[in-house]
Amino acid sequence: MKHNTKIKTYPDGHEKVTICSVKLFNDESRGADEMPCETVCKPKNMDSCSRYDSVIRAKSKVFDIVAMNGFTHFVTLTIDPKYHRDNSKIVRGILRCFCSNHVQRDNMTYLLIPEYHKDGKAIHFHGFLKGDIEYIYSGTVIIPERSKPVKLDTARRYGVPADKQQTVYNIPAWIYGYSTAVRLVGDTQNVAKYVTKYVTKDCTKIFGNFYFAGGRELVRDVPTTFADVATPHLVKTEKQSYCEPLRCSFKYLDSSDPDNYAELKTLGLLSCD
Repeated sequence: MKHNTKIKTYPDGHEKVTICSVKLFNDESRGADEMPCETVCKPKNMDSCSRYDSVIRAKSKVFDIVAMNGFTHFVTLTIDPKYHRDNSKIVRGILRCFCSNHVQRDNMTYLLIPEYHKDGKAIHFHGFLKGDIEYIYSGTVIIPERSKPVKLDTARRYGVPADKQQTVYNIPAWIYGYSTAVRLVGDTQNVAKYVTKYVTKDCTKIFGNFYFAGGRELVRDVPTTFADVATPHLVKTEKQSYCEPLRCSFKYLDSSDPDNYAELKTLGLLSCD
């Protein structure tokens, strides 16, 4: 049976709702978190509106994976110039080797997003890890109003209290260049929203993938239910897009947004109601 509304419920209780202008979501022939064309890869025509739609879907998948997996560290992995870090084929091989080895050895679960350096050539990664991975203190911390880590003595000299400092670690297993890791604390939803900023159309120019995710314990799917909204065109939100191949519109609502919450309550789509 097909429906026009898909409701994802996350571990923290909040919901993300997708409403389609037609009955598109099939709760029988596909998995609960899957919709037509939901392979988040490079569209054949990156000059069309499909590029924007692919970015939207990739951001959604990244959010889901972060929200569902309880990652312990946010990491940045850079590559030494001697490893030809501007060669996507070589860099992909390095990443594949690292991930494969540590999934086996350290039960690592990962989500990594490629990004170009400011020079537009060298490649590095931002993302998340969990598992039995070794982290060592880097001698630096992150403090408010500074974009880069500073030495602990510098933080003390600025009078930054200990509870405002985030310890920065290195990852000895990343032998291909420099690494930083920060332990995750607080609201997972905010972390998930933050990392989606790294998902852009430029990601596809590197490998043809927006992100890399894996591990024996990786959870990709969010518990999902389906419903039907009689008048989806009345839902007022800027979070919407038009899919030309399917000739339909999608509207996106998030219960953590006060305005969206009111709309969802009116539509009777909140599971807590």
